[in-house]
Amino acid sequence: MSDSDRRMYQRVSFDGTAELSNNEQSFTCQITDLSLRGVLVRPFGVVRADLGTEFTLLIPLSNNQDNNDLKIQMTLELAHSNPDGLGFKCTSIDLDSITHLRKIIELNSTNPELLDRDFETLVNN
Repeated sequence: MSDSDRRMYQRVSFDGTAELSNNEQSFTCQITDLSLRGVLVRPFGVVRADLGTEFTLLIPLSNNQDNNDLKIQMTLELAHSNPDGLGFKCTSIDLDSITHLRKIIELNSTNPELLDRDFETLVNN
């Protein structure tokens, strides 16, 4: 079974940078894609972490310094690491952040109807 067959949540491409950090390190990364349950990033630097290590991801959604509320913040767990990037599973996200994330996925999706299915699966699990 391929990775795409195993994925329960639709992924969308997202061109943006974010701040990824844990207790030991912090670095900027390029976001490759997003879903309601995870994110794939390419770090600008070397990340030393074991699978299962917890990180916080902060994605600013506005360049305006006066509007710090426009952001997505989630707690992640490192799920896989390969030459294409680091894959993280979302373990916690606040209501404002999931609202912003859902809108981004809806706007960038080739099949917005799948978003309703994904959101229902997320809520029921």
